[in-house]
Amino acid sequence: MVHRIDDGRWFPVQVKGRSQLRSGALILIIGASALVDPKAIIVGVFVEDDHLGSRVLVITERNFRRLARRSQSDGKLVLDAQISLIPGKPTRWARFIFPLAGLSEAVLSDVKRTAAVPAPRRRGTIARAVGFRGETEVVRRLADSDQLTLYRPFPDLETAEVAAQHEKTRRVLGIQVKTIGVDKRHPHNTVDIDLASFRPAEDVWVVVVAWDRDRRTFHNECLVIPSLEADRAAPPYRGHLRFPYAPGSRRHGRLDPFRRPLADLGNIVESELAS
Repeated sequence: MVHRIDDGRWFPVQVKGRSQLRSGALILIIGASALVDPKAIIVGVFVEDDHLGSRVLVITERNFRRLARRSQSDGKLVLDAQISLIPGKPTRWARFIFPLAGLSEAVLSDVKRTAAVPAPRRRGTIARAVGFRGETEVVRRLADSDQLTLYRPFPDLETAEVAAQHEKTRRVLGIQVKTIGVDKRHPHNTVDIDLASFRPAEDVWVVVVAWDRDRRTFHNECLVIPSLEADRAAPPYRGHLRFPYAPGSRRHGRLDPFRRPLADLGNIVESELAS
C-alpha cells in the first residue's frame, strides 16, 4: 500500500515475481478473483539470482484485465500474460515496461502536484518501548476483525502509522497511535501531537492508548479521534496539540466524545470502512 502524501490518495500494489523468463518474457497467471480493485497497481518483476532484473512491469489491474488472455483453470477464470522485457520490442505491453531505476516514478506516474507540502519531520531513531507497545496493541486489536487487512507504513514519516483496508469496500483508514504511561501515582499523562508531520484528513484517525505501568497491561479505555477533530481535544500551541488524558476519568470533559472501549477498536474501524 502506497500513500501519496501530497493529495492523500492510497495506492494498493500487488507484486508478482518470477525467477525464470520464457524467451525474454515474464509469464504472469493471476486468478480473476484476486483482481478486486481496478485502480490497484500490479508490479511484475524478474528475480535474477539475488537481485531484480533491469526492467519491470507496472500496470493497473484494469489494464491488465484488458490486455491479458482469459482461460479456465479448475472451473475458475484466470488471466495469463506473456510480457516481453526485451528493450525496444514492440508489444501491447511495451508502454507498461519501465527501467527498474524508475519504478517509483512509474508507480506514481499520474502525480500532479498542486501545492508544495513541507517535508515531515523525522522521528528520533530510538523509539520509546511504551510507544512500540502501543502500536503493537492497536494492530492486535484491529487484527480481531476478519474484514481488515493491516499495513505498517515504511518509512514512518507521516501521520498514518498503521493503515487498515476493508476487504470488501477497499476503503483505507490511516491511524496515528499515541501511547501514554499511567499508574496509581500518575493517573493521567500528556498526549503530544507534533503538527510538523501531522496531516489531518477525513481518512486518518488518532488512537490514544494508555499503558498501566503497575498492572503491566493496557487500560480498557482508549481515545478514537478523527484527525479533522483533533483540535477539539486541545487548541494548537507552538506547533503542537497537547492535552492531558486520564483513562476512565471524566475530569477532562472535552475528551468524552472520543472515549471508547479498547476491546471494540477493531469493530469501530471495520464499521467505519464498511460503507
